[in-house]
Amino acid sequence: ILLYCGHAQDALLHIEPNWSPLFTGEKVTFVCDSREGNDTDWNYSFSRNDHFFTTNRTVNRYKSSSLTRGDSGEYQCVADHKIRPVRRESNKVSLSVSGVPRLVLTVSPSWTSPGDSVTLTCSVEPPSAGWRFFWYKAVPHLPYNYIYTYELLAGGTTGTQQDSYILHGQTHTAGYVCRARRGDPVFYTLYSGVKFVWSGGEFDQTFIFLHKGINVLVVLTLFVLCVSPNDVSSGVNPAASLTVSPHRLQHFSTESLSLICEGNSTEWRVMKVDEDGDRSPCSYLGKMTGSTCNTDARASSGVYWYPRPVLTVSPSWTSPGDSVTLTCSVEPPSAGWRFFWYKAVPQLSRYSYTHELLAGGTTGTEQDSYILHGQTHTAGYACRAGRGDPVSYTQYSDVEFVLSGGVNPAASLTVSPHRLQHFSTESLSLICEGNSTEWRVMKVDEDGDRSPCSYLGKMTGSTCNTDARASSGVYWCESETQSSNAANITIHSGDVILVSPVRPVTEGHSVTLGCKLRTENLLYNVDFYKNDKLIPNPVRGELLISAVTKSDEGFYKCRGRKSPQGLETLTSAESWLSVKWTNDEPEESDYENVRMEIAADG
Repeated sequence: ILLYCGHAQDALLHIEPNWSPLFTGEKVTFVCDSREGNDTDWNYSFSRNDHFFTTNRTVNRYKSSSLTRGDSGEYQCVADHKIRPVRRESNKVSLSVSGVPRLVLTVSPSWTSPGDSVTLTCSVEPPSAGWRFFWYKAVPHLPYNYIYTYELLAGGTTGTQQDSYILHGQTHTAGYVCRARRGDPVFYTLYSGVKFVWSGGEFDQTFIFLHKGINVLVVLTLFVLCVSPNDVSSGVNPAASLTVSPHRLQHFSTESLSLICEGNSTEWRVMKVDEDGDRSPCSYLGKMTGSTCNTDARASSGVYWYPRPVLTVSPSWTSPGDSVTLTCSVEPPSAGWRFFWYKAVPQLSRYSYTHELLAGGTTGTEQDSYILHGQTHTAGYACRAGRGDPVSYTQYSDVEFVLSGGVNPAASLTVSPHRLQHFSTESLSLICEGNSTEWRVMKVDEDGDRSPCSYLGKMTGSTCNTDARASSGVYWCESETQSSNAANITIHSGDVILVSPVRPVTEGHSVTLGCKLRTENLLYNVDFYKNDKLIPNPVRGELLISAVTKSDEGFYKCRGRKSPQGLETLTSAESWLSVKWTNDEPEESDYENVRMEIAADG
């Protein structure tokens, strides 16, 4: 939300584009109008929350890097005349940055007769202006469950200003998604979830009821369909059809079902959508053999609701050797579950994970929590739950990561330039090393959204080059078997950053922190802060901690001036300094790398 105030004689600050809300990942331009003479007669400085992040600019425009929630605040500009001792202060503009926008696709009607028209509607939440909408068909990506690729609908390369799209003459069952973009440079949302338009044709054989017995109420309504890479089933689609055996719509709970796919493909999967819109593959219903899904005892149990549990990890960021608690919650809460705990193993070819049971976990636990002792490396985890006889399992939870700066000898991340904070104009190289020939770089932002290197730049061999597209977040490397140390990288749009080591400092060793100016000029009257408290510091321009202890862990930042008599201060963002015990695994020290960064600045 942008709020304007000020006097007629003052400078005027405005933001382009003037949208509300703004979202994580978007970019804006701050424009300072002196409202006197020519723009070139003035020098311009910009501040956030009364701290200048760039000063004495000869142009009145400042382009931000990709916004994060941390960029929310009150902004102001100051125009200083180059010849006369005249200063113009602007109004204050309140800028609020929301998390990643969510797209919701709706289809109407969702069940059609052949030839009907269908309206797709794409909504951005929270609502905001300036979007163009793009429409896609979801193409099944076999043999992986839940995975689809997206094909633009005909004539959709430029998108539509309208948030709706009409499909004329719909004849077959098909899935669709949407996404939106706005701004210059262009900012894209994530894709919406897949929504299906159902068509049963002359016989709605995919609309199945389960009964517990004769004249007993229906316990569940579900849709079942066959999908191949080329088509999706309906009752009259010759390229893909589903046959149900026994050949009727209603079944007793004691019966086994066979769901048979036929058509122009040699590879199939059977998918189910329940009344809540949740999709599940044949593996949750029974067993897929060739083109047939046999439900066996899982159908006779009448259990077709497969909740997805929620996994939480505490703490999510650890120092080497910490204990971590995993907690698995089934929603809505219910009794009788046993919980199973898994390590997430990266599958590099498709940005997904397989699940490997943790040691001693074959029988599960009655408790909904599990403690990991002596966590030393970054790793992902998942859980699921089971109950009943025969056992009915939930889906797997989403993968949640325990992040650690501790170095894994089998997998390590090196950041170049070698520091945690970087200017928005810098390109980064994120280099993976260890016991693997294939790597991917992953990032998780403050909202928990994960993205691979391809969203940040380009992965070449074991190196991800961001080309100035990086945004703040936690980065790490993954191979098929290992995850590296994590680095909490801050991308700063201001003129000063803190120079601090990427990896934990060993207890008893020394470390030097520096304060770096974007222009490489000397910074004056530099102060350092730990957890927002000023640190007495006799060394000009840098902070030396000669023998680090665990008590030195904390959030550090620096503040300085461009000239000895300058009134305007420049403040860096904060970064966490991590300390590891001396009995942890040996690792390369960051001390020389940090000293070189500081020396280059001085």
